[in-house]
Amino acid sequence: MSSANGYHFNPLQQAIHNSPRGSRSGGLTKCIPKVASVLNQNPRKLNQDYYKERIRKRLCDVKLEVSPSAYDTAWVAMVPGLGEYSGRPRPRFEQCLQWVMENQNWDGSWGLNPGHPSLVKDSLSCTLACVLALRTWNLGHRLLQRGLDYIGSNAWAASSADQLSPIGFNIVFPAMVDRALKLDLTLPLKPTLIDSLLFARDAEIRLCGSNDHLAYVSEGLGDYCDWKQLFKHRRINGSLFNSPATTAAALIQCPDDHKSIQYLATVVESFDGWVPAVYPMHIHAHLRLVDTIERLGVNRHFRDELHNILDEIYRAWLAKDEGIFSDISCLAMAFRLLRTNGYDVSSDELAAFVDEDKFFETCGIQNTGVATCLELYRASQMRIYEDEQVLEKILIWTRDFLKQQVLDQNIPDKKLCAEVEHDLKNFYGKLDRVSHRRSIELCEVEEFQMLKTAYRCRTIFNEDLAMFAAKDFRISQAKYHKELKQVQKWFTDCNMDGMKQSRDTSLVSSACAAGVLFPEPEFAQARIGFTQFFALATFIDDFIDNYGSKEEAIRLLELFRIWDEQKLDGISDSSREVKIMYTALCKTIDGQAEMVYAMQGHCIKHDLHEMWIEFLSELLNEKGWGEKKITTMDQYISTSCTTFGLKFYILLAYYFLGHNMPEGLLESPDFYTMLHHASLVGRLLNDTVTYKREQKEGGLNFICMLTAGGTVSEEEAISMAQQMAEDSQRKVLQMVCLSKGNMVPRRCQEFFWALCKMGNWLYNEDGGDRFSSMDKVVDDINKLILEPLELPRIVES
Repeated sequence: MSSANGYHFNPLQQAIHNSPRGSRSGGLTKCIPKVASVLNQNPRKLNQDYYKERIRKRLCDVKLEVSPSAYDTAWVAMVPGLGEYSGRPRPRFEQCLQWVMENQNWDGSWGLNPGHPSLVKDSLSCTLACVLALRTWNLGHRLLQRGLDYIGSNAWAASSADQLSPIGFNIVFPAMVDRALKLDLTLPLKPTLIDSLLFARDAEIRLCGSNDHLAYVSEGLGDYCDWKQLFKHRRINGSLFNSPATTAAALIQCPDDHKSIQYLATVVESFDGWVPAVYPMHIHAHLRLVDTIERLGVNRHFRDELHNILDEIYRAWLAKDEGIFSDISCLAMAFRLLRTNGYDVSSDELAAFVDEDKFFETCGIQNTGVATCLELYRASQMRIYEDEQVLEKILIWTRDFLKQQVLDQNIPDKKLCAEVEHDLKNFYGKLDRVSHRRSIELCEVEEFQMLKTAYRCRTIFNEDLAMFAAKDFRISQAKYHKELKQVQKWFTDCNMDGMKQSRDTSLVSSACAAGVLFPEPEFAQARIGFTQFFALATFIDDFIDNYGSKEEAIRLLELFRIWDEQKLDGISDSSREVKIMYTALCKTIDGQAEMVYAMQGHCIKHDLHEMWIEFLSELLNEKGWGEKKITTMDQYISTSCTTFGLKFYILLAYYFLGHNMPEGLLESPDFYTMLHHASLVGRLLNDTVTYKREQKEGGLNFICMLTAGGTVSEEEAISMAQQMAEDSQRKVLQMVCLSKGNMVPRRCQEFFWALCKMGNWLYNEDGGDRFSSMDKVVDDINKLILEPLELPRIVES
C-alpha cells in the first residue's frame, strides 16, 4: 500500500494515513483508536513471529521507503521549461510545483512531517526554498504568506547553535535570502540578521578557497560558482552528487544540460511528483539496514537474508560502484561490514583518507562531518594485518578528532554525540548484549538523517524492527535472569558461599556468559555451563592466589589426579576449603558431562577432567608451588594462557551449542592458534591492571617479570603488554574475518572473538578489574539481566 508521497505503509501506518485530519498536527492523535484496532488493540501483544516475518519479507525484497524532501522538490520546481504558456515561462517539472502547493504543514512550514524540536533550522531552509518556488512562478500567494509568517516567527533558529544544522546551511540559506530579495520578496527578517548571514556566507566561501569543497552546496554559491566546471562532479546517472537540489540548481544555470534533465525526470517520475534528499540511495540504505540489524542484536534471525544483501554489496564493491565509492561514509561502512562478515576487502581503498589535513581540504563538505569521521574510525578498528598502515593512520587522527569534538561540545546532535562517546570508550571492551540494549534504547521510530535537509528512511528503521528487537531482548533477558537464579542456587548448594574469604563470582560470571554466548533460549545450558566453570575457575584461582596454603593447593590437585568413582570418599583428611572446592568440581563436571552425553551421545568427562588437572597444575606452577619452575617469559606465557581457562569454556560451550566435534579439532593448528591468542589477550589485559597487587604479593605477572631487572620501566612494560594483546586480538579477528579453510566451525570462531571482547570488558582501559571492583560492573549487569527493558512506545491505546 503506498501513499501519494511515496511511502509504502504497513497496516499501522495506513490507519494513520487514512485517518481524518482537521490539521496535520492532530492527525495521529485522532486516529489512535483505529490504529489500535488494526493491531488487536495493543501492538505489544502481537506474536514475535509476526514481526519476524514482516522483517524477513522486507529483507527479501528491499524497497526504498524514504520521505519527500521539500527542500529538493522546491529546487526542482524552480527549473524553467523551454517553452512558454500565455506569454509566461512555465516550470519544467510542474508536478513538483504542485507537490509544494499541496504539502505545506499546518504551521505554514514545509519540511519533515512529523518534525522535531531540533529541526527548526532545517524547516527554515525547506520553507524558504518552497517560498522561492512559489514566488518564481507567482503562484500560491496565501501559501507563500503563511510560509513567510513561519520564517518570521522562527528566525531565531537561523543563528542558533543548539539547532541541528543541515549540511551547508550557512552557505545555502543566506543565498536563498539573497535570491528572495532579488525576487522583490519582503522577508520578515531583521536587516541586521540578513547582513550577518550574508557576511558570514561570503567569508566562509572565501575561506574555503576552492569551490570543490563546497560543490555539494553549489545552489548556495551564486556568482562564486563556475557552473561549467561543476559538471566534473557529475555521476554516471547524470546527477551532481546524487543530489536533486544541486542538479536542479545547475540546470537552472545551464538549461540545455540534457543529462541533468534526464536525471531529474527519472527521479520525479520514480516518486510521483516529488524528490528525496538523495537519489539513488539503495546501497546506502542496504548498508545502514544491515548495520542497524546487527547493532540491535537480531541479525542471527536473518542470516541468509543479510548474507544475500552483503553478497550484492560485495559485487558492487568489486565493480567500484559509485554508490559505495563516491560516499566516504558508505565506503567506510561497506569495508567494515564486509570484512567482519568474511568478505575479502582491501583497506587500500581507504588510503585517500590517511592524512587528516588533506581529508578536510579535499573531501567536500558533505564528507567531512562528525558522522563520516565516526564511520572511518569504526572502519579503522577492523585492522587484521600487522602492516595495514592505512587503518592505523586513520585510527590515530579520527580518534583524536572525535575526542576533541566531544571535549569542545561541537556535536549538537545528542544521539550522534552519545554514539561517538560510546565508541571512543574501549571500542572492543563491551558485552554485545549490553550494546544491543543501548542501541534499542537509542533508536527512535521517527529517526532521521541529515544531509542538506533532514529525511527519514523506513527501509533502515521502522516499527516492526523496533518492536521485534525490543521483544527479542526481553525474551533473552528473562532467560538470563532465570539462569542467574539457577547458578546462584548451584553456588549455594556447592557450599561455596561457606568459604572463609570467598567472593560470589556468580553475578559477573553470568554476565560474561550472557555477553559472549548466543542469546537463543536453546543455548541456556551452554550459558549455565560456561558460568559454572568460569565461577569455579575464578573461585579456585582466588583461593590459591590469595589465602590458601601450599599444602591445601597441592592436596586439591592430588585429589583430582586420583579421581575415580569413589572420588568423594577419600577427602575426609582434607581441609574444609579443599573439600568444598573438590566436591564442587566433581559434582559440576559430572552434571555437565551427563547433559552433554544426553544431547550429543558423547562422553566428555575424561576430557574435562584432564583439562582441569592441567589448569590446577599450572596454577600451582604459577604460584611457585608446582613441579615446574617458571623462569622465562615464554614459560610464563604458556602457563598463564592455560590458567586463563578458556580451553574448558570452549569445549563445554562447543558441545552445548549443538556441534559434533570434528575429528582432531582440539589438536588442529587452527584451534590452537585461536585458543592461544584469545587466552593471551585476556591474560595480558589482566596483568596490566593487577600487576601492582601481584607485585606486593610476590606473584608472577608479565609486567613484574619485565620490570624485575630494572632495565624496563613500568610504562614501557605496560605498553609492551598492550601491544602484544592488540596483536593477538588482531590475529583472532583475522581468523574470524578470513575463515575460509579454518577447521574451527564458524560459531566457535565467533565465540573465540567474543572471549577477546570479554577480556577487554573485564580488564578495561580505565584500570578496572570487574571481579575486584563491582561498582564498575553494576550498570552493565543491571542492563543485561536485572533491569527490564521498556518496549518502544509506537502507539498508545
